[in-house]
Amino acid sequence: MKEKLLDIWRRYYLAVICFAVTFVICLGLIIYLLQRVACIEQIKREIRNFETSLSELNYDFAYENLHFSAINPFSIVKIKKLRIYSLNSEHYYEWSTPELSLRMGIFNSSHMTLDWAKQQIVQIQDKKYPFELGTSNIELDFDSNTGLRQWVIGLENINIKDIAFIEKFKWAARRMSPQQINELSPFFENHIEFEHITLNGLLDYPLSQTISRIYLNANVIGVIKNAGSLRESFVSWMLLGGSLDIKRFVLNWAPLLMVGRGDFYFNEKMEPSLHLNTSSKALFELIDDLNGKGWLESKGVFVAKILLNNKAFKLEAADKYMTVATPIDYRDGKLSVENITLIK
Repeated sequence: MKEKLLDIWRRYYLAVICFAVTFVICLGLIIYLLQRVACIEQIKREIRNFETSLSELNYDFAYENLHFSAINPFSIVKIKKLRIYSLNSEHYYEWSTPELSLRMGIFNSSHMTLDWAKQQIVQIQDKKYPFELGTSNIELDFDSNTGLRQWVIGLENINIKDIAFIEKFKWAARRMSPQQINELSPFFENHIEFEHITLNGLLDYPLSQTISRIYLNANVIGVIKNAGSLRESFVSWMLLGGSLDIKRFVLNWAPLLMVGRGDFYFNEKMEPSLHLNTSSKALFELIDDLNGKGWLESKGVFVAKILLNNKAFKLEAADKYMTVATPIDYRDGKLSVENITLIK
């Protein structure tokens, strides 16, 4: 009996192996397609929610063609000639791109990559600002229970016509572990960085034409719950005490060098407020230049400089500019230093 079974195995083992391999491949393909179909349905729901959110903000979006594919391994969603624009003609804004597509990981359905055309256009009123991306890398990770879990956006060689050239931009964010989240704990951690921004020189400002670095490490404090629309979710988060905890802020815009930390929040009127405890070099020179151009209130500048002079020092004997530690606030439409209003 044993010998007969072995003889049968010797004759048909290749067929058995082929059948098993084919079965596993077909089962994998079926699971893969089912995952993609479920993902497409979720994306369709998110598009409807996005449309509702835009409508509440008096915005809308349009496209020439929207195509979903559960079979195409390169893109699960492709949108052509996408426009997002305001419905307020007096304050008109628009962003448009020729093409945008979303790819899903073959072996990891929760990992997605966003691809878009190199040419983009931003329009403010009747003025258009075309910009071109050298390279871009946008990766998104989702969780079946909590939704968007983390993202990494990396852009290089961004050329904004008549405005600036940005060598590098990166934004990395991740959702904190659910076990660590409560109403007043960090919900999302963000790292945002610009490197080597060269301005076009057409604007009238006192600082140099090159911003070496802007860096922001900020945590979103408080849970952002899905309340049906972006506005409702934001209002719910704000009313529960939501804010941004600015753990580190760096601005290197010669001659100004500033570091700081603080918080950003909204009041009951949904007006933004910012508090930063800063340490900086060349703040005196910046204030003088801005005041000379008529951008600040002279009386406030006079009082603020008296207070800052009492705190200023040279970090090193060879320093050209004084270092000063001071709070900077923006509240109720007023920018102040040392609680002295510089501009309304």
